[in-house]
Amino acid sequence: MSEVNALKTLRETTLAHLAQSDYEKILKAVEVGGIESLTGTASMIVKSAVLKHRYTMNKAAGNSQPLADALKILLADNVSVYSRAHGYHWNVEGQDFTEYHILFGEIYDDLQDSIDPLGESIRKLGDYSPYRLQDFVTMRTIQDLPVPPNDPISMARDLLVGIDALLAGFNKTAAVATQLNEQGVLNFLVGRVEMLQKWKWQLTASLQADELETNL
Repeated sequence: MSEVNALKTLRETTLAHLAQSDYEKILKAVEVGGIESLTGTASMIVKSAVLKHRYTMNKAAGNSQPLADALKILLADNVSVYSRAHGYHWNVEGQDFTEYHILFGEIYDDLQDSIDPLGESIRKLGDYSPYRLQDFVTMRTIQDLPVPPNDPISMARDLLVGIDALLAGFNKTAAVATQLNEQGVLNFLVGRVEMLQKWKWQLTASLQADELETNL
């Protein structure tokens, strides 16, 4: 297991301060449950050291860095579309207010729930996750469009554009995870693709129904 090897490598340097008994307990825990099984303040320091070591080794070998970089962009794009959906949830108006207020709320809830797994996926690859708003603005590929009128159809159309772009990003990143045989990350990405397809379907169906009603 690479995490165990990292602990052994770091024993004489970063982890030299640990008592032998504490080191052996941590080593045993990692052998059984992996680095994610560690808990407690002292263990978090060890966990951070192992992740940093993994990042250094991966970067030197050119292993998972392309996936970590793709996930960073995906995280920034996800935050961007989440913010758009949340804003539309607040500001939507019109006779279909209730329907779209609920739909936009369900979408932003789902996008918000995916932020933490995205950030943790980057950390599991040994890299550091961006978190500052200025970083997200710089890294994102999905740009904000001019704010549409606050009617549901205009907002739904604009949000559909963002969902489509985000869906393309998740599919592209899933291809990178497949190439690098990062199965855990791939499983998460596939689940996100399925949810985004659901939101695309619901937005498209809602728009078609409202446009048909408008033309009657």
